[in-house]
Amino acid sequence: MTSLHALAEAHGVATVWHDIAGARHDVPDTTLEAVLHGLGVDPSASRPVTAVPPPALGEPWRPLALAELTPGGRYTVELENGAVIAGTAQPAASGGVLAGGLPMGLHRLRSDGGERHLLIAPPRCLSPQELGVERSFGVSAQLYSLKSRRPSVIGDFGDLEVAVELAAHEGADLFGLSPLHALFMADPAARSPYSPSHRAFVNPLYLDVEAAARKLGLPAPAPARDGETLLDYPELARDKRAALEALFRDFRADGDDFDFRRFRAEGGLSLERHCRFEALHEAALDRDPEAWPFWLWPRGWEDADSVEVAAFAERHGERVAFFAFLQWLCDRQLADAQATAGHHGMRLGLYRDLAVGVNPAGSMAWSFKRLAVPGLAIGAPPDPLGPEGQNWGLAPFAPTRLAELGYRPLLDDLEANARHAGALRIDHVLGFARQFWIPENAPASEGTYVRFPFDVMARLCALVSHRHRCVVIGEDLGTVPDGFRERLHEAGMLSCRVLWFERQDERFRQPEEYPYAALASVSTHDLPTVKGFMAGKDVEWRADIGDHDAASRAEAQEARGRDMRALDEALAEAGMGEEPVAVALHRFLAASTAALALVQMEDLAGALEQPNLPGTVDEHPNWRRRLPAPVEDVFASPLARDILAAMREQRPR
Repeated sequence: MTSLHALAEAHGVATVWHDIAGARHDVPDTTLEAVLHGLGVDPSASRPVTAVPPPALGEPWRPLALAELTPGGRYTVELENGAVIAGTAQPAASGGVLAGGLPMGLHRLRSDGGERHLLIAPPRCLSPQELGVERSFGVSAQLYSLKSRRPSVIGDFGDLEVAVELAAHEGADLFGLSPLHALFMADPAARSPYSPSHRAFVNPLYLDVEAAARKLGLPAPAPARDGETLLDYPELARDKRAALEALFRDFRADGDDFDFRRFRAEGGLSLERHCRFEALHEAALDRDPEAWPFWLWPRGWEDADSVEVAAFAERHGERVAFFAFLQWLCDRQLADAQATAGHHGMRLGLYRDLAVGVNPAGSMAWSFKRLAVPGLAIGAPPDPLGPEGQNWGLAPFAPTRLAELGYRPLLDDLEANARHAGALRIDHVLGFARQFWIPENAPASEGTYVRFPFDVMARLCALVSHRHRCVVIGEDLGTVPDGFRERLHEAGMLSCRVLWFERQDERFRQPEEYPYAALASVSTHDLPTVKGFMAGKDVEWRADIGDHDAASRAEAQEARGRDMRALDEALAEAGMGEEPVAVALHRFLAASTAALALVQMEDLAGALEQPNLPGTVDEHPNWRRRLPAPVEDVFASPLARDILAAMREQRPR
């Protein structure tokens, strides 16, 4: 092993990795050097750099032994609520023990041995059974795609409430949503929910403006026009922003803003920075349309803590307040949607989704110095979904910097997304153990894995699960390391099982072969709908955009024919092949032993097209398609009624 390899391994950077087929990949030295540079390590150094350790883990009100404590020595613990506990360490076999237990939370210890973050939380997330759900089902949707009989330029929280009520009346216990994260109000064309500006805040384009005005007792704006089948984000955002700005002016003139001021105070520095970012981004693009990333902004603006940013916020206080107002409305409307779910009998309610990372030019990367690693991106190695590998263009967060911050940024993101939800999905939860980092301008196949402390990140999830009374689901599709799913299960997180992938060789697994600790679905937003799968629509798309030549297209079509025959055999074996295929597949899924099962709104609507085609940006209309009919009509359709009846029969409340 070379000194470079030894240094890389010491910093958790893999020098060798194996793909999903088991093939070995030796990592190029250039990749190791780029990753080490990103971690703040000089690749020519002869020994590892001493890093801040991650938080020490403890359970609520249990003794906690720490090597940093000297028996008989004094210590203080600053609790996350600001209270301070002082004590004398008691003797232990190694080090000392805190004199008394601590409440749940992320705290900071100070002693003669130095400082250390303490993460006090139960060892496991809450299970569905602990939340009163044994086996149940839900409906999932892309919020932008929803439409109801009230006009809206984009699916919004008003449409969500209608859909939630209808799903609850059909027996569903949860309603799943792709990420609702804040994107870029200054450039709504950046539309992917999985490339957000900040994960702790919400996209204001989802606001129901008319409902917000009613709740504030203000004049209702002109009714929205109905959005197109394919959403034009810049156009609809202009309409929506104009209505929201008019509402804000009326709100400021009204003078009753106590709840708003309290929301801003509780949001603290994180909310303030995000709102400043939105205002700065808007101003920067007005000056120079090329100044999209914050490192191209006017001097001083790129630093969230600079005097220039503070001066800008002072001069443009009302604009910063406007963006805070939007987040306040989003929080209220999400709370209303969750309340509607509970009122109509859903035992879990909203099921939120946390994206794997953030846009490197966004609010979160701007808000935390040295958190985002420059010159590298998160992605995935080659696998069946991306034979050449995938570069997601997301900013990696340095585990060393996260440790310095006590993993607070991740905890804040988790809490914000669990705040009004009964279930929280962690996109690509594999990143809690290792992330695949790709150097700038290198192919995805030349990336490598960087190790993360899974125990710490899983315990953060347990803290959030218990605080917010929610189930945590880890999306564990892709190249799964040995033993990872067992660790996920030990942490109390549910696995994700997608019917299209649940097979042994050519055979699809039978319902009783699914694990209980799982959320099962026929498909996902990245995969074909039932109708699209049967028609080979995804194969057609790949050919149309040049991913398949004539030979590979024919091979893919032949493979799809084998898949369909295998599905027929699986359904026949389960005694479920006599119904229309979409109904039979969802009955098959609902009969599984998985704790939770989901049906997509696209499948209830009989849609041909999938929401997103991985590996494309503009070649496919990703994240733009609205449902072909209002949700009231979708739920009343014969296809949806038959699918939901099948799921209800297999999973009665």
